[in-house]
Amino acid sequence: MSTNFNTRLRWVRRDEAAHAAAAAPLDASIEAVEELDDIRLLVQMVGEPKPDTELSVRDEAVFFLQIAAEVEHALLVQYLYALYSLNAAAGVPVISWVGVLRRIAREEMGHLVTLQNLLAALGAPPHLRRERTPAPEQLFPFPVSFEPFGLDVVKRYVVAESPQGATLPDDLADLKTTINHVGFIYMKLYWLFERTDAPEGPWRLPPDLGFESRHLDDTDFVDPLSLVDRLATAEEWAKGDMSILVLPDRPPTSLGDLRDKSLEAIFLVAAQGEGLVSQTNSHFDRFLKIYTEMKSFAGQVTLPIATNPATAPRPGATLITDPQTLAWARLANLRYEILLMEIEHALSLPRSQTSTGEDPRTNLALWAVGDNPNEMVGGMRTVARRLLGLPITTGATTMAGLPFEPPVDFLPAGERARWERHLALIQRSRELIDAINDSSLDEIRDVLDGARIPFIEQQIAANF
Repeated sequence: MSTNFNTRLRWVRRDEAAHAAAAAPLDASIEAVEELDDIRLLVQMVGEPKPDTELSVRDEAVFFLQIAAEVEHALLVQYLYALYSLNAAAGVPVISWVGVLRRIAREEMGHLVTLQNLLAALGAPPHLRRERTPAPEQLFPFPVSFEPFGLDVVKRYVVAESPQGATLPDDLADLKTTINHVGFIYMKLYWLFERTDAPEGPWRLPPDLGFESRHLDDTDFVDPLSLVDRLATAEEWAKGDMSILVLPDRPPTSLGDLRDKSLEAIFLVAAQGEGLVSQTNSHFDRFLKIYTEMKSFAGQVTLPIATNPATAPRPGATLITDPQTLAWARLANLRYEILLMEIEHALSLPRSQTSTGEDPRTNLALWAVGDNPNEMVGGMRTVARRLLGLPITTGATTMAGLPFEPPVDFLPAGERARWERHLALIQRSRELIDAINDSSLDEIRDVLDGARIPFIEQQIAANF
């Protein structure tokens, strides 16, 4: 069942619900709301997020899960770009910031995978798409932009991840009125997943919140038993690190359990990093600490890399024109596509062994983020490090970075077509690697891809 909706997000204030025009996501009145610390007044000021076309409750929940997934995906790749931009040679505290960003990026990956589990609970397919930069601002906490990790960037991260009622430094007050909270999308999801308007579960939303009384019915969920071999786990996607949120943490045993675990998952993801809910050592806490340290640090924080490097012209982008850099950037995009293809394909499959004792889903997950070398570390990181030393234009002192340009094509229908796509992407990668002719790429071609090709060819033959 297709669930890619031809609709957009709007914000509707309760007293303007009859009007199609969306209310502004945030305005200057928010400071007064924070002083009152009243979530109901906050909703009155901001409005209720709604699709701009009529959808069933189930489809509306899927719509907001897809929006949340796109936001998490966008945050993940922006944090990775920021991570790669840091000048670790500057010493402490920059080295510590590298570790913090790497950890937060892993946690965003857990959030993204958790949303795929919630989509599966409603019988919807995985959703790993994301907008190209620049993306529509109304969907995101701040405009999607790949920039070096300087003070202005950290400011946006602090505010976007700040919980309701958080005390911010005075110099961030103005940003509070312009950066949207991802937490509102999670609050709407929590409301939709509740049984009724009455408060339930860990996030005690008031019944007079100001949202329309719409909630998922038990019939909107799939049979919990069908999820046993499909739900993603921390073992699969976080190398067994149980501190990375990949929820639910065990298969549900009943419809009631499935709903309860869905509510818990939405709450915990929102608490860790998406605003409105306070939690110790949240993304907000960690970014605020970095911001405080960075203001007093005199060293060179970042490498001289471009903002929004791109392989083709588009508004707001820095076009890569140096021929060698352009070849590496195209390889980076291809490896990014391979990574997304592996994740989406894995999440579309149940865990089940073949006649040879191998599990296609497990293999795909391992190739993407599992034992080293994997695509995230052995593939993407290898190319990223090389791009950091290549000029954006010939002779320039500004270097390139990973473009993170999302693919146009996604998971095709049918297992044979999917495995053929894997093989075609690897073959295209090998052609680029041969043309670049750099020994640092030998591991990608010979180890990463060399181990995949025999298994992929087996799957193509098995699905003839």
